[in-house]
Amino acid sequence: MYLDALFARDPQLAFDYSDLQVDLYAEYDSGRLMDLLRASSHYSLEKAYEICKRRDYVPEMVFLLGRMGNNKQAMNLIIERLGDVQRVCIVYQLA
Repeated sequence: MYLDALFARDPQLAFDYSDLQVDLYAEYDSGRLMDLLRASSHYSLEKAYEICKRRDYVPEMVFLLGRMGNNKQAMNLIIERLGDVQRVCIVYQLA
């Protein structure tokens, strides 16, 4: 709750705790995790990906893979795990 309030008040104050905040959202408030992943760029992409992979958060893994430049693996996850070819087209503007 403290980090959440700190981030809401001034995101720059929470930069040093971004990796911890990703882990805490994944554990206790997964509904807000994607918002954090999109809003911040001060967390380790690799650590965030591993956290999401352990919990099998597929949309978050797709997002992180895209940010890491691993588009092929992201597309594979979308197709194989989400079964959503349309989403691949939208995400990669192929439609």
